[in-house]
Amino acid sequence: MTTFSRYDITTEGSQFIPNVVADNGFQANGVLYGHNDPWFWAVVDSTRHPLFVWQKSGSADYAASAETLGAVVFSNGPMMARFTAGGALVRIAVWTALGAGLGALIGWAFGNPRVGAAGGAAGAGVAAYRTTWQGWEPLGPVHGRHQGIDDRGKRPSDPWLGMLGRKSRDPMMAVPFSDYVTRQGSNDAGLDEVIAGLIPLVQGGAAMSSLAGAANYNQGYADLTRRFVAGIVGWGLVPLAPALWKTGDEMSRGVLVAAGTNRRGFNGLLAGIFVSIGVSDAVAMDGSNSVMLGEGVSQFWSTPPDFKQRIQRYGFYCGTT
Repeated sequence: MTTFSRYDITTEGSQFIPNVVADNGFQANGVLYGHNDPWFWAVVDSTRHPLFVWQKSGSADYAASAETLGAVVFSNGPMMARFTAGGALVRIAVWTALGAGLGALIGWAFGNPRVGAAGGAAGAGVAAYRTTWQGWEPLGPVHGRHQGIDDRGKRPSDPWLGMLGRKSRDPMMAVPFSDYVTRQGSNDAGLDEVIAGLIPLVQGGAAMSSLAGAANYNQGYADLTRRFVAGIVGWGLVPLAPALWKTGDEMSRGVLVAAGTNRRGFNGLLAGIFVSIGVSDAVAMDGSNSVMLGEGVSQFWSTPPDFKQRIQRYGFYCGTT
C-alpha cells in the first residue's frame, strides 16, 4: 500500500517542491507520494528514476500490464482513435443483427429459430465488441527505445496536441533533467522515450486557456476541461532553484511531477496547481475514464472500464529499468 506524505500540492505553492525534495523519504528513495483530496501525486527524481514508455501485453490487460513494471509511478498514455463512439456502436449493432439472422437460419434448420437467433446475436455481439475496441492508433508517434516501441500513430497528428519525452543518449549514461522536453505537434526527432497525442497543460510557466481567442488557448485543453469530463492525469517538468542543486551534481537540477484525479469537476484546476508549484511545462494524458495513476502494484483509483483497456496500449512510467 502506498505511503502518502503530509505535503499539500494544492496549498503550499512555491514551497511545495522545496519541502518535498528536502524530505528524508525523497532523499532516500528519489520519490514521494501524496493524496490531497481529490488529487493524487508523485514527485520523482528524474535522474534516479528516468521516464520510460510502456506498452500493454495482451488485448485487454492494460491496467495489469502497468502493475508488472515495478514502477515508482505509472500512468496511462495518449489519446487513441479508430471510430467515433457512434460508429463503434453502429458496428456492434450491425454485427449483432447479422449474427441474429444467421443464428435464426441455423436454428430454423434444427427446429428452434428463436434460440438460434438469440445465440447468434450474443456470439456476434461479443465478437463485434472485441474487434471494435481493438486496433486503435495513438494520435501521434509513440517511441520507447527501452521496450522496443515505435508506433508512428495517426499522421499527421492534430497541431494543438503535444508530447513529452527525453533526448536520445547511450542507455548506459545517466539522464540529466535537461534531457526532458515538451513539444507541440508530432516531431519526435531526437527523442528516445516519447509520447505524442497529449494535451498541453502548461507552456513556459503559463497555464493553457480554454477561452477561444486567449493567448494560451488550446483546443485540446478546452475539450479536456469541459465541466462534464471527469478525470485528468498530467506530467510536469519542475526546474529546481539553484539553492536546491546538489553540490557537484550537474544532473538532478529538476524533478518530474505526476498528478491526477478521476473525479468530475476538477480537470480545469490541474494546470493552475502545476504553475503554482513551479512547473515550467506539462501535458495531460488521455482524459475521462481512460485516466490511470499508481505505483508498484497499486492503482490510486479504480481502473479504466474494459473497453478503454482494450483501446489503450501505451503509458509513461518512471523506474530504474
